[in-house]
Amino acid sequence: MDKEFLGNFKIIRKVGEGGMAIAFLAHHKEIPDHRVILKQLKDPRHGEKFKREANNLAKLNDHHNICRIYDFFNEGDRTIIVMEYIEGATLKEVIETEKKLPLNLFLKLAVDLLRIFKYAHDRKIYHRDIKPGNIMVDKQGEIKVIDFGIAKDATDPNETAAGVFSGTPMFAPLEQFDPLRKVDWAKADIYSLGTTLFLMITGRMPFGGNDWNEYAENKRLAEPICPSAINSEVPAKLDAIILKSIARLPEDRYSTVGEMLEEFEKLRSEKVTEPSQYDQTIDVSKYPYSTTPPAERSPSPSTRPPKKRPTKGLIVTAIMVLVAIPIGLYLHFGLGLLLGTQENNNSSQPPITVDTMSKESNTSFVVPAKGRLEIVATPSADFYVNDSLIGKDLNSKTIELDSGEYGIRLENKRAKVGKQYEQNISILPGRLSQITHDFEMTVPPWSAQTGSLLINIEPKGDVYLDDKKEASGQSSVSLDTSPGRHVLKIVNQSQEFDSTITKTVEVDAGKSSDYSFVFNKKTVLGELRVGSIPNQAVVFIDGKRQNRLTPCIFDLPAGSYNIRVWLESQNLSRESTLVVIPGETVKFAPEFE
Repeated sequence: MDKEFLGNFKIIRKVGEGGMAIAFLAHHKEIPDHRVILKQLKDPRHGEKFKREANNLAKLNDHHNICRIYDFFNEGDRTIIVMEYIEGATLKEVIETEKKLPLNLFLKLAVDLLRIFKYAHDRKIYHRDIKPGNIMVDKQGEIKVIDFGIAKDATDPNETAAGVFSGTPMFAPLEQFDPLRKVDWAKADIYSLGTTLFLMITGRMPFGGNDWNEYAENKRLAEPICPSAINSEVPAKLDAIILKSIARLPEDRYSTVGEMLEEFEKLRSEKVTEPSQYDQTIDVSKYPYSTTPPAERSPSPSTRPPKKRPTKGLIVTAIMVLVAIPIGLYLHFGLGLLLGTQENNNSSQPPITVDTMSKESNTSFVVPAKGRLEIVATPSADFYVNDSLIGKDLNSKTIELDSGEYGIRLENKRAKVGKQYEQNISILPGRLSQITHDFEMTVPPWSAQTGSLLINIEPKGDVYLDDKKEASGQSSVSLDTSPGRHVLKIVNQSQEFDSTITKTVEVDAGKSSDYSFVFNKKTVLGELRVGSIPNQAVVFIDGKRQNRLTPCIFDLPAGSYNIRVWLESQNLSRESTLVVIPGETVKFAPEFE
């Protein structure tokens, strides 16, 4: 294989193999330093799908953060795509090493990713297999999205065949498991993005499972825990964004990637205040595969230990262990566990989920020692675990927790006395624990002729119900009104925040409904674009060297900045003082020739 040519490219080595293609690292026969990835089709029956991948990539070729296609050709009975070679590490490898990313770096990468997929979605191209293994970080710390192998153009008349699963179960939404359901691929991509972001900030998956069926069942029955319950650095607004993106029903997710991007940009402008924090990157040199091409990676044959035939003693030991396991389970847990019956005979409880990212395919998983906790409140309340909010206005919730001690708090602001209830509880492996509490309410049961709205506003606002002003400058308002559909409008008079939020709400007779409205601070970032002729010059902002070479883009808070561009090869520099204005773009591109 070392001396074989495909077209004008000399094969260096095979670097991966998937269900549809084999990937090779190669270089142009006349330009040895021009390395590329060649993807050769394995089965001619997939020819149209292979061409569709090439066509989809070509539509996105203008974006430098998407793996580019250089050529598509046939040689004999072989069909080949010539693609960009990216030297770096996958985001999966970064997460496996770091476990969870720092908040500032996470917010930067999240915004970068959402901008990339907004670009693709604006062109009606949907990836359908977004996951950390398909996201590269190159040597400059830039994000690169790879493997649009199952991407779909919105104009493509060929839907996925019934019974065929496209994507990776760990990162796919529930509707993608139903072969007879027409999938909204924009919403499916948003779900996969949300799951990827959940993993990046917590180091754990929101749902787990051992196989295709377990993933589907867990996503249908279980509820994801708030990221802040795993990583205390996560703010409440980030909890809300991520949980909305991975909502079970597509209609409960963001309408577009652009809408989700706006939320992240607002959050980033609030949380990241230092200009230097906007340019954080990942140093891929410390990761194990930092020089391996973007293809499916596996240990080389030389690193695998030789297979040995089991010895007689080992076989005897294995038989003894197999006999001892059921006996031990019987003695410790009783006959019910051996027969598969649940404690408390509660068959309605969701299965215990496996919380791991060790594999992305349907192979064996390591099951951590976890238990479950069911929380029940009458009437509904806000639930906290170790002071982290896990749900608002809930009657019940079942969550999975590592074994150990936890502080549980229930809050109901409408209660007459005891608006908070606290209890410490021990979670045991494989066991279901319960906490229940009844709040004493301020008023008698709701009249069957009216319903109630409890409105929480952050920071404050004027409240209009069906265009009638009900309150001014309040952070919390309770309204009784007739059952049916109503229009709530919240107005904030401050110039610092967005001014108006409007929402259609349903009021049920005899019930109370809570609604929360958060006014986001107006975007205070501007965009700085720095280029040079020729490219590959070093950029300094206020005297600090940046980790990027021209051309590059910076998101900066409003203000005045000294920009210096240094062409190291000629020891020439140009500088200028530029003013960054919120929501606008300012450019600096000196010529050295």
